[in-house]
Amino acid sequence: MNLPFQLKKMVRSLQYRVAFLISSLCVCVALLLETWKNRGVDRFAALSASEAVCGYGLSYGWKIFSAIWPFLVVLACSTSYVSDKKNRCVSVILVRSNWKKYLRGKLAVAAIGSMSVVLIPLLLNMLLCYFIFPNNFNLTWGAYEDNMYEVSLLGENLLYSSVNPQYLFLKVYLKSPVLYQLLYFAIFGLFSGISGAFVMAISFVFSGNVMMLFLPIYVICVGTMQLNSLFFAKIINTVNVNIPSVDAVGQAMENAEKIKEQTGSYMDLYLMDYFAPMTSSSCSMLYLLAWALVLIVITVILYFCASHRELNAQQG
Repeated sequence: MNLPFQLKKMVRSLQYRVAFLISSLCVCVALLLETWKNRGVDRFAALSASEAVCGYGLSYGWKIFSAIWPFLVVLACSTSYVSDKKNRCVSVILVRSNWKKYLRGKLAVAAIGSMSVVLIPLLLNMLLCYFIFPNNFNLTWGAYEDNMYEVSLLGENLLYSSVNPQYLFLKVYLKSPVLYQLLYFAIFGLFSGISGAFVMAISFVFSGNVMMLFLPIYVICVGTMQLNSLFFAKIINTVNVNIPSVDAVGQAMENAEKIKEQTGSYMDLYLMDYFAPMTSSSCSMLYLLAWALVLIVITVILYFCASHRELNAQQG
């Protein structure tokens, strides 16, 4: 009975409703921006509905949604343990549930809450995009009455070596852009759930200040963005050194292999680039899996630490 009770409590909480409202408003604004951008554009010239979705990496909406995502996953439910402890509800709840079961329920609900405030609005946005925009396979990499961009899509235009020069899951994209978007939604939702549970586990041990719980995921996102900028700037600087002038670009292209040897391998380190299609090539799923594994391991460790503190929890 603990999990259903926690789920009902989450859905009725103000924090969850605010997070869901913010997420919904974001995707609505994204839809309006895409509609405004395509005003007066011939139906056959407008990009396909799959590229108007808020969760698409090249859309206006993704820039907004990726910026607020670290706060959404925490606001949904990950602060509820601190609220329970502050309101002295823990001891009352433990009358009908044991301590470890209560903690596991909190982790599960935090994961579900974080997933739902991310996935449900994005899926609704996707559905509306397919009602409004044409599904004409007029894609960025094969635009209407334009050239195909095979060299960009396959990563053959890079002047630097890359761990994965072409876009991830490219065969899925070429077969079905819709399925491609849904695949990224699944990855994004799963990682959101892991992040929500991670923050909840932190609150079990460090529950002094609710505002501090918003920092870990935000710091991870901003930190990986800064690291990626520094890393990429170093790569590009090495490439530019090997291109003496604008007039010599053609010659530099002929020496691309030599330049790649001097730059080493580049991998996109910005975490948010792994959650939306076409945000970046040079991504490695091992990098994302490593982050997920780190968060899961920390969550498990903090859970076991908290599971031995039942007396302290009951005393507030």
